Amino acid sequence: MGKIVEVMAGPYHRVQAGARETYYDVRYQGWIFYCHADKLRAINNPDVYA
Repeated sequence: MGKIVEVMAGPYHRVQAGARETYYDVRYQGWIFYCHADKLRAINNPDVYA
């Protein structure tokens, strides 16, 4: 199940196991987490913010 998060910073890149990966800092329920770019999806429904 997806969660609605707010992107706070990024993108930034890290090299792990020889591969360059992209991360973002996101806020969820008042906490800041880092999140792999593959886990994020844009919201195309403006009613979500209502």
